[in-house]
Amino acid sequence: MSISLNVLILEDRPADAELILRELRRAGFAPLWRRVDSEAAFLAELSPDLDLILADYELPQFDARRALELLQWRGLDIPFIIVSGAIGEEEAVAAMRRGAADYLLKDRLARLGTAIEHVLQGRQLRLEHQRSAAQLKESERHHRMLIEALPVAVYITDADGYISLCNEAAEALWGRQVSLGYDRWCGAARLCTPDGTPLPHEQCPMAVALRDGRPIRGAGIVVIRPDGTHVDCLAYPTLIHNAAGELTGAMNVLVGITERRRAEETLEAERAQLAERVEARTAELRIANAELARAARLKDEFLATMSHELRTPLNAIIGHSELLQEGLYGPVTPRQIEALSSIDSSGQHLLALINDILDLSKVEANKLELQFDLVEVDLACQMALHMVAQSAQAKQITLSSLIDPQVKAIRADERRLTQILVNLLSNAVKFTPEGGRVGLEVRGDQGRRLVTFMVWDTGIGIADEHLSRLFQPFSQIDSGLNRQYNGTGLGLSLVLRLAQAHGGSASVESTPEKGSRFAVALPWRVALEESASAPDEAPAAARPLMPAPPSEPAPSKPRPVILLVDDNEAGSQVITDYLDSKGFVVRAAWNGAEAMAQAQAEPPDIVLMDVQMPGMDGLEATRRMRTDVRLRHIPIIAVTALAMAGDRERCMAAGADAYLTKPISLRLLYETITAHLDRREATAPTGKLGATSERTV
Repeated sequence: MSISLNVLILEDRPADAELILRELRRAGFAPLWRRVDSEAAFLAELSPDLDLILADYELPQFDARRALELLQWRGLDIPFIIVSGAIGEEEAVAAMRRGAADYLLKDRLARLGTAIEHVLQGRQLRLEHQRSAAQLKESERHHRMLIEALPVAVYITDADGYISLCNEAAEALWGRQVSLGYDRWCGAARLCTPDGTPLPHEQCPMAVALRDGRPIRGAGIVVIRPDGTHVDCLAYPTLIHNAAGELTGAMNVLVGITERRRAEETLEAERAQLAERVEARTAELRIANAELARAARLKDEFLATMSHELRTPLNAIIGHSELLQEGLYGPVTPRQIEALSSIDSSGQHLLALINDILDLSKVEANKLELQFDLVEVDLACQMALHMVAQSAQAKQITLSSLIDPQVKAIRADERRLTQILVNLLSNAVKFTPEGGRVGLEVRGDQGRRLVTFMVWDTGIGIADEHLSRLFQPFSQIDSGLNRQYNGTGLGLSLVLRLAQAHGGSASVESTPEKGSRFAVALPWRVALEESASAPDEAPAAARPLMPAPPSEPAPSKPRPVILLVDDNEAGSQVITDYLDSKGFVVRAAWNGAEAMAQAQAEPPDIVLMDVQMPGMDGLEATRRMRTDVRLRHIPIIAVTALAMAGDRERCMAAGADAYLTKPISLRLLYETITAHLDRREATAPTGKLGATSERTV
C-alpha cells in the first residue's frame, strides 16, 4: 500500500524532478507534488500541509540556502532534504546547520526512500516530544488554576516539607503570606490540637505523613493566626510519588470546619438554584428546539406546497403554448407565434426561478445530493452554450469556447455542472450590451489537479466595492426600484454553493465598462493518465441516454393505451391533447382509487401517475399496482409537481419506472413514453403490448 506524501520539489530541471518522483514511487510513496524553480514560486507553495521539501542545492535564480532561510522565516517545521548533483562536505554541513534534515547526491537516489523514512520518523518523534511537552505544561497550568480556584486551603511541599505551591485560600486561612521554598509544613503558622495542646510543626499531619510514608484522612488541628484568632480545621495530607515510585512531596488540604459547613450550606442552596435554572433553561431550549424543528418542517412544507402550486399551473401554461405553437389547435399567425413564444419564455423563466429557490434551500439545508459520474467536458460545455444561444443571438452577442485538449473528462454531477455553466453564461449574456462577446474557457492544471471553467464577457463590469456581494443569496448590485436588469440574485449564489459541494471554489475578476471573468475551479478527479489516453469518443455509458423520438405507430398496429392519472384538469387536458395527436389513446382518472379501478377493469399499456391527489395519492396507487399480478408489469411514469429533496427517491421506491417533474416538456414526455413502450414490447414474451410479463425492479 502506497504512503501518501505531499512534497514540494525545488528543481530547475524537469527531467531530474521526474527521476526523483520515480524513486519516490519505487520506495512505496504516492506523491502529491509540485515543482518550483524560483523564490516567488517557492513562497507561493509554502504551506503547513507539506510533508517534505526536496531541493537542489543551487539553482540559477534560487538555492537551498535561501529556501531554508525562508522556511525558518515563515516558522514552518517541514522536513528539508537536499538532492544535488554535486555538493561538497562543507556545504552539506552548513546546510544541515541551517536546518536541512539530510542531503543526497543525484547519482545515489536509491537512498532517497530510506532517508525520507528516517526524516519523517525524526519529525514524528520531535512533534510527539513537543506535543508531550506542551501537554505537560498545559497540565501544570490547569493544575495550578484548579488549586487556585478551590475554595479550601491547598498547598504542596517537597519531600522535606518546604512549600512549593499554595493557593490564596491557604494564605487566608493562615492569616499571612507564604514564602515559597522557605516556609514549611503549615506555612509557619502556630498549631495546637483541638483540646488546646500546643502542636510542634514536626508533629503536624503533613510532617507525620511525609515521615511515615502514608496519607492521613481528616486529622483535627487548630490554626492560630497572627491576630490570635483560632480556626478549627481538618487536614488531609496526600503523598506524591514520581513514575519510579519515589516519594517527591505531599499535598495537604486544610478545611476550616465552620467555613466548610457554611460553604456546604451555601453550595447546597446554589445547587438547588442551579438545578432550577437548568430545568427552566432546559425547558426553554426544548421549546426553542421544537419551534426550530417546527419552523424547519413548515419551511419544507411551504416550499413543497409552493413548488407544487406553482408548477401545476405552469404545466398548463407552458404545455398549451407549446401545443399552440405546433399548430395542434389550428393555424396561428406570425404575431400570435411571437406572443406564444413570449408566454413560453416567461413560463420557462419563472420555472428557472422556482428551481433556483428550491436548489438553494436544498444546499443550505445540506439536502443536496450530487450524482457523480464521468462527464465529458466538451459535451457539457457545448450543451451549456446551446442553452444560452437563443438569448445571445437575440442581442447579437458572439459566443465562443476554448477547451484545453488535455481536459477530456471529469468526475462530477453532470446536471449540476451544466447548471453552473448555464448560470454563468446567462449572467454574462444578460449584462453584456448588444454586439458584445461572451466566451467559455476550460483549463486543466495537472500539478494542482484542478480544472477551471472560466466565463468571460465584454459587458458592463463590476466595481470593486460590489464584488463581495456577488455570491450572496438574494443580493443584487442593481437592486433599486428602477433597476435595468431583472432576476432574483440566486444564480451566482448557487454557482458558489454547487462548486463547493463538488469540493471546488468560485471567484471573479472584473473591470467596470470592460467586462468580467468568473472562474469555477473543480477537483480533477479523473486520473490524468486515463484522461490523456482516453479516445476522442467517450464510452456509451458516459453519455446521457437521449433516445431519438421513435416514428409514429404504424396504422396497422393498435393504438397504445395510456392511463393518465391527474386531478388537475387544465394540465391533464394539455397532456391528453398532445398524446392524442401522437397516436395514443388516453384514458383519464382523477385520483388513485379511480386509477386502480380502471386499470383492473382494462389494463393500459402505460400509466402516467400524478402523486399529490385527493383520496388515494399516486404513491399508494403505484404500490398497489405493483402488488397486482395483472398490473405489475405495466410501466408507471411519475409526472408530478413535487420536486423537493427526496421526492424522486420516494416515487422510485414506490415502484415508478421514471420520474418527471412539472411543468413537463411534452417532447421529453413523448420520448420517455415511447422508450418504455419499446422496452416493454422488446421484453414481452409475445412481443406485443398487453402481454403479461414480470417487472424488473
